[in-house]
Amino acid sequence: MDWPGITDADFRGACAKHDMCYERGSDLPKCDDQLSWDLAAECLESFPGKGATYAACLTHRDNMMALVRLADWRPWN
Repeated sequence: MDWPGITDADFRGACAKHDMCYERGSDLPKCDDQLSWDLAAECLESFPGKGATYAACLTHRDNMMALVRLADWRPWN
């Protein structure tokens, strides 16, 4: 049996929107907040039952967001 995994969520669209937000020179924290919402929406769309895989997807989102926010503190920004 092929079980769904967090990699079944397609975050490419959310990431592309986030990149475009940064490229426009928008408020970076607002771009990041929108990315977080978009990733959560993708988790819900991919795993509508809100079971363990949905929770794992949200944890993956949280980890990704921690890295995104850490990158915002680069000294060259």
